Amino acid sequence: IAEGVSLVSDALIDSESLSSLDLAASGDQIAPERWAVKNLIPAGGMSIWFGDSASLKTLNCHYLAVCMSSGRDWLGFEMADDTPRNCLIIDYENTFEVYKSYHLRMLLGANGSTSWPENRIRYMSASLPITEMLPRIVAAVRQHSTRFIIIDSAALASGGDPGESSESLAFFSAVRQLTDEEGCTVLVLAHVTKATRNENKTAEKAG
Repeated sequence: IAEGVSLVSDALIDSESLSSLDLAASGDQIAPERWAVKNLIPAGGMSIWFGDSASLKTLNCHYLAVCMSSGRDWLGFEMADDTPRNCLIIDYENTFEVYKSYHLRMLLGANGSTSWPENRIRYMSASLPITEMLPRIVAAVRQHSTRFIIIDSAALASGGDPGESSESLAFFSAVRQLTDEEGCTVLVLAHVTKATRNENKTAEKAG
């Protein structure tokens, strides 16, 4: 086992280009991580947050968008800087009226008023798989210089069973276009499935 670990650790080989990556390179050669939210959400990449239903995922993420759009800290986590960012919420789970209710309450709690100096958060109700909505999303991102996107939730956005390879590959390919080509930071919400909960309970009982 030790020999195998040593061989893998010495270098990674790209079989197509036959190039190697020296993993023994000094730390100062590694580019520092770029953060949207320090030590939590990487900038220009995708993060997936899992949680049970009714665990306040949506509410907390809406509040994150409020903080991101105003440059404020979020629940004790610092933004990478205090520059306000335009946000887009792609919502498969709720209606605009539900979102509006959340939004107004959060503004009231954060600012003492439902008025806001500038609206940097936009809402998009979604029902089609993200692959079919991608042209509309990209158009909105470019029109409003969007830098932060929340997708709620992964299963509905994938248009099928996210456990199936075809659906998941198409979903991640679409999200990658938003991160790599449009320069957005994307946060995806995902529900913990009943099967996963049962597996966790079984593991806990097994000790």
